[in-house]
Amino acid sequence: MWKLRRDAYDIPPYHDVSFVRDEAAQEVMRVRARRRDRLVARAFVTMAVSFAGALVAGLARMMAGLAAGMVIFAAAFVFGAAQLLTYKPRLACTSCGKRLKTAWGPVGEKREGEYLVCVSCRRYVFTYRTSR
Repeated sequence: MWKLRRDAYDIPPYHDVSFVRDEAAQEVMRVRARRRDRLVARAFVTMAVSFAGALVAGLARMMAGLAAGMVIFAAAFVFGAAQLLTYKPRLACTSCGKRLKTAWGPVGEKREGEYLVCVSCRRYVFTYRTSR
């Protein structure tokens, strides 16, 4: 039916061809990104279910159910927003042990992606964060 342009966890190459991808660190970053995505998806589902429950409770004039649903909705919203806004990926280079520095590079048309790079070892890791 519809064809997706690319997988969400594809790794675009770094714009400087002298850098090579650090496979071990990239796998760690992919696991972290998938975990964060699953947490945000669960928060969204929790928000939808609690809002629907609060709506039904409000229409049935059960104020305790309405209040409980809205409290759960607000907690899930804050949790999801915190996961999206406060997440800052940090890793150490697997060969030299230094902390990787943040760099942005082109990922496609009109987009930039965040990379973690080790300048001394010439290695990079894609963080799955993009400009839009």
